[in-house]
Amino acid sequence: MSTDASNKCPSCWLQGLSLFSRLVLGGVFVSASVGKILDPFRFLSVVENYHLLPPPLVPFFTLALPWCEFLAGVLLLLGFAVPSAALLLAMLLAMFMVGIGFNLVRGVEMECGCFGWWEGGERLGWGTLLRDLGLLLLALQLTLAYAEWGSLEGWLARRKKALRHKL
Repeated sequence: MSTDASNKCPSCWLQGLSLFSRLVLGGVFVSASVGKILDPFRFLSVVENYHLLPPPLVPFFTLALPWCEFLAGVLLLLGFAVPSAALLLAMLLAMFMVGIGFNLVRGVEMECGCFGWWEGGERLGWGTLLRDLGLLLLALQLTLAYAEWGSLEGWLARRKKALRHKL
């Protein structure tokens, strides 16, 4: 009989990775949303500078995006509806990467706007694109291979099972 740790818990690495991905991605998006929610006019200016949306959609996007980021981030931090929240963030990250890449290729020098006023005017760059790629990989992991260990959803499922067992 082998005493190798990987044989004792073959899914432990997935549980640890899922917990890590959930906390990092959730924390990043909650913190990214707060500055945008608290200063929507500055974020409106940043969104306009990307020149990707028709002008009538910019105000709606400016108000809706930070709340989507916030709610998805909170769901990830709590560990509830994780695959759905991660899929939403994966789609947002893909959209961000297209917008950032489009402006980088055009040679536009502008503020990223990724973290609202918290970022202190971070400029768009290839590092921004790489950071989003890393976050996209975390979101895809949670979408495609999520283990609910350490999550509210997992705890609720265990409680429900225990209550059924008592009856």
